[in-house]
Amino acid sequence: MITLEQIRLLEKKISKTVEIINILTEENKTLKKTLESSQDKMKGLEDMVNNFKDNQDEIEKGILGAIEKLDCLEDDIAEQKKNIPQKEEKAEKPKNNIEEPKDNAEKPEEEKVKKEEEKTVLLEEEDDENELDIF
Repeated sequence: MITLEQIRLLEKKISKTVEIINILTEENKTLKKTLESSQDKMKGLEDMVNNFKDNQDEIEKGILGAIEKLDCLEDDIAEQKKNIPQKEEKAEKPKNNIEEPKDNAEKPEEEKVKKEEEKTVLLEEEDDENELDIF
């Protein structure tokens, strides 16, 4: 037979169990809220990472485009440098009547460079005179 003491003991155990269940339920709710908050933050961070990746791709494309333009410019300059000696051979004597000594080997290197620059300037001036001014 069941005694009154056994029933009271059972009642205490049930109360403790209910109390523990309530505590665990509250803790579970808190953990769920924390989990949801963490997942929201994680999603936000993933979005930021994806935006950074997209921006990185755009930056990379921009840099590659700039490099291509610089390569084209460099090629154009190299081509112009190749064409300048050909123009000099075809060009008539400069208009400023600068006489060149016959023996270039005896001149210092600086004078040779200066003469080449003067020739280039004269050639560019001749080209500018032959161009139409539309403005």
